[in-house]
Amino acid sequence: NFLDITERKWAERKFGAMFDAIPDAAIFADKQHRIVTCNPAVYEMFGYSEQELTGKTVEILYADKQDFIDQGKQRYHNGVKTSKGTYELKYKRKDGNTFWAESNGTPVRDANGSAIGFISLFRDITERKQEEKGLKRTNQSLRALSACNVALVRSGSETELLNMVCHIIVNISEYRLAWVGLAEHDEAKTVRAVAQAGYDESYLESLELSWADTEKGQGPTGVAIRTGKANIIHNIFEDSRFVPWREAALKRGYRSSIALPLNDKGQTFGALNIYACEGDAFSEDEVAFLQQLADDLSYGVVVLRSHQERRQLNIQLRQAQKMETIGQLTGGIAHDFNNILASILGFTSLALQRFVSDDQPELREYLNEVSQAGERARDLVSQMLAFSRTGSSTASQLPLAPMIKEAVKMLRATLPSSIELSGQYATDAPAVMMNPVQLQQVLMNMCINARDAIGDKGRIDIRVRRVCINNGDKHTEQVSPNDAALRHSCDACHNEIEPGDWVELSVCDTGAGIRGDELERIFEPFFTTKDVDKGTGMGLSMVYGIIHQHEGHILVDTKLGAGTTFRLLLPVAEDGPMHKSDIELDASPKAGSLNAARILIIDDEESVARFMGSLLESRGGKVTVLTDSQAALDLFFQDPTAFDLIITDQTMPCLTGVELAQKVLALRPELPMILCTGYSEQVDEAKAMALGIRGYLTKPMQIKTLFNMVVELLAI
Repeated sequence: NFLDITERKWAERKFGAMFDAIPDAAIFADKQHRIVTCNPAVYEMFGYSEQELTGKTVEILYADKQDFIDQGKQRYHNGVKTSKGTYELKYKRKDGNTFWAESNGTPVRDANGSAIGFISLFRDITERKQEEKGLKRTNQSLRALSACNVALVRSGSETELLNMVCHIIVNISEYRLAWVGLAEHDEAKTVRAVAQAGYDESYLESLELSWADTEKGQGPTGVAIRTGKANIIHNIFEDSRFVPWREAALKRGYRSSIALPLNDKGQTFGALNIYACEGDAFSEDEVAFLQQLADDLSYGVVVLRSHQERRQLNIQLRQAQKMETIGQLTGGIAHDFNNILASILGFTSLALQRFVSDDQPELREYLNEVSQAGERARDLVSQMLAFSRTGSSTASQLPLAPMIKEAVKMLRATLPSSIELSGQYATDAPAVMMNPVQLQQVLMNMCINARDAIGDKGRIDIRVRRVCINNGDKHTEQVSPNDAALRHSCDACHNEIEPGDWVELSVCDTGAGIRGDELERIFEPFFTTKDVDKGTGMGLSMVYGIIHQHEGHILVDTKLGAGTTFRLLLPVAEDGPMHKSDIELDASPKAGSLNAARILIIDDEESVARFMGSLLESRGGKVTVLTDSQAALDLFFQDPTAFDLIITDQTMPCLTGVELAQKVLALRPELPMILCTGYSEQVDEAKAMALGIRGYLTKPMQIKTLFNMVVELLAI
């Protein structure tokens, strides 16, 4: 039997002609998604031949296999029910390039209405997608710029501005991560992250970035800071410059990145870093927009820094004026207070020596308590004066151990009883060249900082020892592998510490420790972490200045919650004058009488003058006491040979002690004179000696100190 199929053949040829004439790419696939036939537009669009496609599943055309699973199959099943569907997906050509296409599909049914396959039409919409993407990006850019301008106006600090801009880039511009790094000017030229937003998962913590021309400085951030130009990584997976950070970046979904320099007057101070989740995300237009955003951000940072600097300068000026006022007030109080103490201590000592017998132990005990209280007050005044004294200082060979031991006694009076204070003093610690007053300033500032760091209860350990740093940068006394003294550079000036012997003064506390960001600034003048009314910010900067003035260095060990240790390294003294401590000067009184030596005493404080007069009269002197310096000068002019020794106060009405001495010595340059002062900024021991004044004492003086100096100058 023969079946006439002419009509069917005609229909097939007619269908084939129509199928081939469709301008869009058309594919007919069976129920198993295998390609049965394609029109010529398919081969042109995808780059395959007829033989390469026929019999293959349509999966070969999808850029993403998951799209075929999630949408390709589903579309076929939906199409059977709904007869059609339109989708926009990415497809892949034979050469691997991807493109966007709009696909429409409809089922093909047999005479019974059962689906036997599916016809899909594809239209390349890459250009349209790019236009849409460009339009979207332009809108995002405009919105982001507008938001950044708002942030510039509203931000009250640099940190707030940087974080706001990072959030704008992530939330409005839809990037995966944005962060800002500032260029540090340390030895390694590190980059410090100061703001961020987006998907991070500790990514920034894992980075070790530098803007130096080293391996760690070849990434986009380092290059952008070093060159002052934007640096783009179009494909993190392929770009060799990103190798040190590639694994961490890909793990977090970063596929491309850009670093844009932040500039101020031609100097790059940081970089704005942006990461995208797709490769080649930064077109020429996008880079131009982002650079404009970075320039706006740079301007905002510069303006905020300028405002902050002005505010800080005003605060510093007010603080400096306050400190100057305090210093002047301290000096004035010290002068009057020392005169009072001179009387209290002087007459107490006289009473103990002249009027208390062995059968009066209770009275002796009471007077000793008065004397000890007066000495503590004297020490506290000396401590106050350490902060107000200015001008040049004279260095001398100073053995640290005995000086620090004595200073610790004074420190105990300034610390709450809940803070334990201990000292360790190596007997072999050599002397250093230093001014004793400045040593006191250094120790006081260090211990005050330690006290404030501890709070209510804790411990301060003060230690003096000899250390040796050799060419291997090792320490003769290794406390622990992390001992700060093992480091070879100063934590304050960052200069190399020369090998050799050093004397180390360390102050260790059990306080809260110092945060890393604060540690970098602790030696800056006026920088403080204390409340406004509790700290001046000058303590450690004063320590820095004094230690480096004496060619020393500072090392800092700190751990949050575990405390801080400051190690002050001072060079060993080679040659220089030895410092005479109060202990040496206050040796036992010299034996013997003053043999009726004629002594003139001038002090406008009558009680002080009476004390000195009573003391020297009791030792055989023939004493004249006056409280008026002009009257004393007139008396001297009546008979310049009438006196063997003159003791004068410095601060007096009419003539000061120095003015009086100059007039007296002009007539009798060989006449021994002693200048006493409660406190004076105009004269010190060196200036007094230069004027020919042979003795210099600070009030309140001890009886034996005064008497021994009188005996020595009279050559008795």
